[in-house]
Formats: sequence, C-alpha cells, structure tokens
Amino acid sequence: MAIWQLAIGLKCGKKKAGSLDFRRFAELFPEEKSWCSGARQFGSLDSTCLEVFAGEEPSLRLDLRSLTREQLNGIVAFATENGLKLKHKGKLYEPSYESFTTLIKASDAYRFVSDPEKFFEGLNG
Repeated sequence: MAIWQLAIGLKCGKKKAGSLDFRRFAELFPEEKSWCSGARQFGSLDSTCLEVFAGEEPSLRLDLRSLTREQLNGIVAFATENGLKLKHKGKLYEPSYESFTTLIKASDAYRFVSDPEKFFEGLNG
C-alpha cells in the first residue's frame, strides 16, 4: 500500500462478500485483473481500489491524491446499498460522507498529501 492511500475494511452485514452488488463501484472504478487468482479487484492497486478475496470481507484503498467528491459519494452509495460498515483501526463506522472525511482527515495519508515535507519532518520526532 502506498503512503498516499488510506486502507478501510468493509464489514459485511447480512450479505456475504460473494453476493455483493459491485455495479455502482465498477462504474467509478472498473474491474481489473487481480494479482491473485482468487480475488476480484476494482480500480488500480496504486490508486483507489477495492479488493475482494475469496471468503474474506472487501478491503478498500482510497488514493487521497486524486479522490473526488463524486467518487467518494459513489463509494458511500455502494457501501450503503450493500449494507456494509466501514472498519478502521478496530472500530466500525456507518458509511457516510462524514464518516469517510473524518477518517481521511485523521490519517497519515492525508497528512502526507497535504504537506509531504512536513510529514517527513514529523517522522524525525
């Protein structure tokens, strides 16, 4: 995962990962060939993408260099329509624009894309 990406798990509710409807997500991030034969991948691994491995819950990576409001709203709609919750650092969140922006603004990825030089200076203590 790249430093400009924020990883968020998607917790399935009543639906299993294999029965999720990916059409809305695929409209924004087309399905691509995954590096793993047992996985589905939507979007590019070095950008915003969704990966679904057989028997596991989906994982989402947001590319904070290029994520748009339209894309984020589409991701919220995808998660809401499929009854998914956001899972980050052991906590669950409702799939809303506000939840995403809160997680984004609290992330290292956001600090990096906002000011890379300051981010690296902060690593020195």
